Amino acid sequence: MKFSLITTTLVLLTVGSALPAPADNAPYACHKTCGEMILDSRKCASGNSWNRDCLCDPGTPFFDALDPCLQCGAALWNDYGSYLEPPLAFCGFPTKPY
Repeated sequence: MKFSLITTTLVLLTVGSALPAPADNAPYACHKTCGEMILDSRKCASGNSWNRDCLCDPGTPFFDALDPCLQCGAALWNDYGSYLEPPLAFCGFPTKPY
């Protein structure tokens, strides 16, 4: 009996760890928009900071993607947030999805 219980527990733990991680529910367009914001922030990087005109001004790609990304980004913020929060804060924009 003791062997069966230990074996069953080990099998359940193995099966549980082999299951795929749950997929986020963010659509591809959200990944694209927020991912491009990360790339745009890097294009506007200047040393350890950013070029405000390049990053924060209306009409820039980063600014134009702000609302779409923050509206859809809650499901992927664990992966994207650490890359977006610093440039968002630099511009004085919200740093969390709506």
